[in-house]
Amino acid sequence: MQLINQFQFEARSKTWWGRFIDRTERFLKVFMVYIMLCGFSGFSCFLLEEGVQLNSFSSFAAQDVRQWQILLDLCDNNRKIVIALTWLNYGLNWINPPNCLAYHHYIKATKLHIKALEAKIFAHQPSLFENRKVEFNFEPHKIERHNGYNLLVARNVAIRVAENYTNMDVNQWSGTLKREGNMFVLDVGLRNY
Repeated sequence: MQLINQFQFEARSKTWWGRFIDRTERFLKVFMVYIMLCGFSGFSCFLLEEGVQLNSFSSFAAQDVRQWQILLDLCDNNRKIVIALTWLNYGLNWINPPNCLAYHHYIKATKLHIKALEAKIFAHQPSLFENRKVEFNFEPHKIERHNGYNLLVARNVAIRVAENYTNMDVNQWSGTLKREGNMFVLDVGLRNY
């Protein structure tokens, strides 16, 4: 029986139709592996996307009841999921270009959503960002002059800047937020601007 099958295979591969069937079988096997990899990477990205969406839906409830710590925890969790999604998307999902492009934009949108939620948390309860690196737009209401530096103040948040800095425009600032008395101070250094 084995000899007959071997003979049929050799006979088939010698004809043009047999060669066509052999090549088609090889192509379909490779294509099946490709489809399996696309499915694995796409479904894994989809599961991570669902995690981000669940956190986002939970954020609505946390905002409604003004639970800023829960909202910050959800942002931190989303940030971890986005890191995993980024690694998976650019590490494996590139084999499926439309899916990779879609998740590239989903990642960008999620990062912007996290940034917006953190801005809202910072506006309502800046104490949650104590000893954390922050980046935000800041519109000072007044300038307090001190010996060797100025403080740009808005509500209970201040930015320590060089003595010659007097710009009252909205600017983007980043640094680590520290508590000094009843105020939170972002020390951006005493360099000249």
